[in-house]
Amino acid sequence: MFTRAGWGTLGAATVLVAAGWILAYPAILLLGVTCAVALVAAVVWVGVRPSLEVGRYVRPQRVTRDDPAMGVLTVTNNGRRRTSPLQARDWIGRLPLDVVLPRLAPGDQKETTYVVPTHRRGVHQIGPLTLTRTDPLGLVRWTRGFGAADTVWVYPRPHAIAAVPSGHRRSLDGPAADTAPHGSITFNTLREYATGDDLRHVHWRSSAHAGTLMVKQHVDVSLPHTTIVIDTHDELYEEDTFEAAIDAVASIVLASAGAAYPIRILTTSGLRVGGQARTDLTRIFDCLAVVEMTPRGHLIDAVDALNRERVGDTLVLVTGRIHPADLALLNPLSRRFDRILVVAMRRPDDPPLPSTQGVSIFSVTSGAEFAQAWNRLLR
Repeated sequence: MFTRAGWGTLGAATVLVAAGWILAYPAILLLGVTCAVALVAAVVWVGVRPSLEVGRYVRPQRVTRDDPAMGVLTVTNNGRRRTSPLQARDWIGRLPLDVVLPRLAPGDQKETTYVVPTHRRGVHQIGPLTLTRTDPLGLVRWTRGFGAADTVWVYPRPHAIAAVPSGHRRSLDGPAADTAPHGSITFNTLREYATGDDLRHVHWRSSAHAGTLMVKQHVDVSLPHTTIVIDTHDELYEEDTFEAAIDAVASIVLASAGAAYPIRILTTSGLRVGGQARTDLTRIFDCLAVVEMTPRGHLIDAVDALNRERVGDTLVLVTGRIHPADLALLNPLSRRFDRILVVAMRRPDDPPLPSTQGVSIFSVTSGAEFAQAWNRLLR
């Protein structure tokens, strides 16, 4: 296709040839013919299209915000002619990434790398990749797409903090609550056999005394379960304070993973994810990469959901400019959680939050300040 300069040259050639012919002015006619010949030569130059095989991958595909990531283009010349330099354009979202590919002899293969921007948390699509070839005068351009799009996950940046405290009710011998998860090696009690129970857990001596099969019930050892609620309402944040809030969540998750503690995350917009922080770390961080501010949902919805669920150990609310009246919504949860922590990402000029009985409040302005305050309290 013609470039803007190509269309201009075509228009000039038409006018000059017509004027030179009508006015019988050979110099003008010759100039117009010269423009036309240049266009024809450009079409022939670009029309000889190279036979290329192009692949692209990103390493690593999952990266913490502001950490380096590279796009790698592998170009193979399958043709019989040496290629001229080509302009490649990749995309990350709406941001163009331009790369110049080197000349390739027949059969040659070369790799070209470029930096993938990772300054913005999220799940970003990279591609489609396009190759562009132009003539030396820039009159005609040939463009062709290659391959499918790739995806890069940009995670929040966690800070080094202490693990979440375990609460007060758990003991080293394991919990005695009926809601404790089953299946570990810690013995808790005996109960009647139920269909599907492992026969290896049958306690034969007790079964003989009771006249029915009795099995040993095993429960999990004392692992603190942490629930994180993220208030995602957009009225509570600026963009930077929201990113700092998600960094704080990532810090808590990573600290729990280091201690092999189970964790679950709820947002006021309806997202739920949980599991063992160590084994499910990638899945949890994938979800944190896509959390966004939204006008939907309110803290009271998350509180109502927690009031209908089982007793927990530690509740952490991560929010922005929370209203003091909203802190009162947490009061009923004090009977269901051993400890309640509130991380409020606020501006320095925001009024201080009042103290609330049974609730530890971290009123901070950045992720680094949060980490310092958290470690100071918990260590």
